[in-house]
Amino acid sequence: MTAIVFKGVHKSYGDHPPVLREVDLEIRDGEFCVFIGPSGCGKSTLLRMIAGLEEISAGDLFIGGNRMNDVAPAKRGIAMVFQSYALFPHLTVYENMAFGLQLAKLPKEQIDTKVREAARVLQLEPYLMRKPKELSGGQRQRVAIGRAIVRSPRAFLFDEPLSNLDAALRVQTRIEIARLHKRFAEASMVYVTHDQIEAMTLADKIVLLHTGDDVAKKGSLAHVGTPMELFHRPRNLFTAGFIGSPKMNFLKAKVVRGDSQSATVKVLCGPELRVAVDGSRLTSGADVTVGIRPDHIVGPDQSDQRMSCLVDIVERLGTATYLYTHLCDEPGADAGMVAVAPGDSRAVSGDRIELGLPSHALHLFDADGDALMRTVDLPA
Repeated sequence: MTAIVFKGVHKSYGDHPPVLREVDLEIRDGEFCVFIGPSGCGKSTLLRMIAGLEEISAGDLFIGGNRMNDVAPAKRGIAMVFQSYALFPHLTVYENMAFGLQLAKLPKEQIDTKVREAARVLQLEPYLMRKPKELSGGQRQRVAIGRAIVRSPRAFLFDEPLSNLDAALRVQTRIEIARLHKRFAEASMVYVTHDQIEAMTLADKIVLLHTGDDVAKKGSLAHVGTPMELFHRPRNLFTAGFIGSPKMNFLKAKVVRGDSQSATVKVLCGPELRVAVDGSRLTSGADVTVGIRPDHIVGPDQSDQRMSCLVDIVERLGTATYLYTHLCDEPGADAGMVAVAPGDSRAVSGDRIELGLPSHALHLFDADGDALMRTVDLPA
């Protein structure tokens, strides 16, 4: 068993407000769990609690059914890969990967077998006799991962392991980590990142953490679920705005009417829109926020709901075109909208265009920022 369970965990430093509050979380056997959130939300602190590098102020941590609060890091059966490679510069790749096993006094033959197998998996065999200064950044990170693999841990912990790599190496190493998860399917993996592409592509489960005042009001966990759950069914404005690139469009609106199947709202500088949510608890005139992802905006002939916008900026990326628009005649009077158009779009700055906003693609958030339950669901 490698399940990792937090029960009522808090973390505070002195008299300062809690960094982490009300963390109740289960990471199942073999699950790849990604911690993500704004800078300062405590995602690395949460990871370091699992490793035993941070004390728990209140609550309990269990790994494999055993309480770990007072267990030394070396006895937790976990391996950690840091953002900085933390390799010994005077040792070869082979010696760096073997170091922990030598400390554990394993037989030389067993050490050799484990190191060479890890090197084969990570395509490091040609570099075993090189020192870190003779390696690229991606190769160094693979050595750090190999050092974790040879220990056959119950859980792997990754603390922003790709942050120091360039874009191409980041993609390559991300794929290698995904393959590593498939190969060591019984070991749980916990991964900290600020990059939502890494979170969306690697995770079985994403843990999105609050920061600032929201921690005191709502606890540290903003939303826990699969990548597609967070993308298609965000529980609140925070999740909706954090997950997705470009981010979800938000439009201020007021309730016109609502029932158990839908809500009709009037958008600032825009038309009335029908949203496929349970609007039975809404009152006429209440402030709400309409959300729609740029990718879910369609052409005017594909929806019975349309909105007129003025194009401000056009970004052409080849496969797609990003249109930055605003609804009101005066720029800045509204939050604006971003729409993803086809790569061959002919729109230019200054054009007035019609955008289609299907009712099933819209989200609605109440005055507290909580999402209303959808009645026609997007896929998860």
